[in-house]
Amino acid sequence: MRSSLSAIALLALLSACGGGGEGNPVTGGPGNETGTDSGSPANDSAVTTGTTTRRVAGDLTGVTLNGDNTLTIDDLPFDGPEGTGAERYTYMGLAAVEATGAPFAQYESGDASAETNQRKYFAVYGAGAYTTASAVGTGDYNGFGWGGAQYTRSGVSAPDIARQGEAVYEGGYAGVRVSTFGGGENDVSFTTADATIEVDFLDFETTGAIEGAIGVRNVYDINGAFLGTLPAISLATAYSDEDGFIFDGAASSLDRTGSNAGDVFESGTWEGAFAGPNSEEIVGLIVITGPAREGQSDAGGFTQTGLDDDTVDGFNAQETGVFIATDP
Repeated sequence: MRSSLSAIALLALLSACGGGGEGNPVTGGPGNETGTDSGSPANDSAVTTGTTTRRVAGDLTGVTLNGDNTLTIDDLPFDGPEGTGAERYTYMGLAAVEATGAPFAQYESGDASAETNQRKYFAVYGAGAYTTASAVGTGDYNGFGWGGAQYTRSGVSAPDIARQGEAVYEGGYAGVRVSTFGGGENDVSFTTADATIEVDFLDFETTGAIEGAIGVRNVYDINGAFLGTLPAISLATAYSDEDGFIFDGAASSLDRTGSNAGDVFESGTWEGAFAGPNSEEIVGLIVITGPAREGQSDAGGFTQTGLDDDTVDGFNAQETGVFIATDP
């Protein structure tokens, strides 16, 4: 039986998203040094410009959707020289992935040349009426490599979170999943799922209560081929501050296979924000880590000799995902 994994503290994801102590390609060695935050996200890396507030986690410092449907992602190494246009991530047009209905599209950094784009990154990006959300990762490092996530909200600096009663928000989720199979593009896959967020606005009295779930995840390789499914993610009770930021959330999934069924499969954190003048939307990010596969027939596309549903996968994976959900 797989022993339970403890939920990591809020915003430990800032180090988990980074080089993880194994940041250099091929040779290993020191990764990037990233600190951990405590308290409400509104008090650390949230940056407001005009009427748009941006929150980032991990190594990146910003994600911009350009008018030609490319992404510019700041501060990730070897994804194209900044300011030249070569750093732009292009839309992949993965019809099978988009057909799942999640409101996100997939992007990739440029192909390597003799002098540029020495690492290959993959990203997801989506937008709501008041929000955007994106996540990025690479398989070109010994560990989970460089990457991270961003969400933004616009229109108001502090949504009305003094609503009465309860609400159920529904929407979509997309993630970039990086495994430790062996390095390179085969280590990266995309995930999509439905997202449901439940809110009790006045209980608890000063913070409310926010819970939810990401449904069973469909997994696709970087060419859009379906690989299988992964368990649903439970989003434990979190809270909001007066500015509408959601914090202190633990995320986990349960194994569905063999004698490990019911054991914790992945664990991590989640956070987010209310958006819109009447809190019509919720946007957020999740970072979750665990074994790369549940069993021999599960997502990943690789066969490990002797692997069966009762065997704990020796490879690990980290998924960085984002969601946008609306109160219908």
